[in-house]
Amino acid sequence: MNDDESLRRYGPQPSIADLPHIREILRVGSEDTADALHYLVECEAAGDFDTFSVAEQARWRADYYLG
Repeated sequence: MNDDESLRRYGPQPSIADLPHIREILRVGSEDTADALHYLVECEAAGDFDTFSVAEQARWRADYYLG
């Protein structure tokens, strides 16, 4: 799935609720998507998404890139 497809499906603000659907898309893909699925599952297990916030990520990136 490229960026355009991701934006079409999930909009500019994907959420943790979208992860099951994203996992399913990755399950039926190629070797590259198998690697991405493995990484996604590891991130979930590590709790990387537990406190994820689109607003916080946007603020952090704006501060980092725009100073």
